[in-house]
Amino acid sequence: MDEYKEYMGVVGADVTITKDMDLEWQRAIILLNQLVTAVFASSGIKIVLNTRMGVRKTKDMFRYIPRGIMIASGFRGGERKCLKYDFEYLSKVLSFLPSKLLIYGRCQKPVLEHLDKLGVEYVLYQDFRDFCREVA
Repeated sequence: MDEYKEYMGVVGADVTITKDMDLEWQRAIILLNQLVTAVFASSGIKIVLNTRMGVRKTKDMFRYIPRGIMIASGFRGGERKCLKYDFEYLSKVLSFLPSKLLIYGRCQKPVLEHLDKLGVEYVLYQDFRDFCREVA
């Protein structure tokens, strides 16, 4: 914990969840992510909430999270179901009414365009694979 305290803050835990996992397993992993994040917070480390969730039924796991906080959200690298996925993602983000959104991974351009139109302030951290291709 001492090493984490040297930073301004950390993004909450992000153990992977996929929509094909059993619902109970998805909920257990969300609770694990929240527990690890709570341990950081109780140790005095500032947190940016990670919004990793599975199917829509798991959205209720975030019902007690305050609105208007900074959140972080990632994209799976190979996701290409653009239209449906874009609106599911936007719905999730808007449910938090974030003060700022940190996006990591490969984000589709239509998502960014919608966030701009909706006035959501965000910072995009480029996907590592894309970054390596540009450098090479």
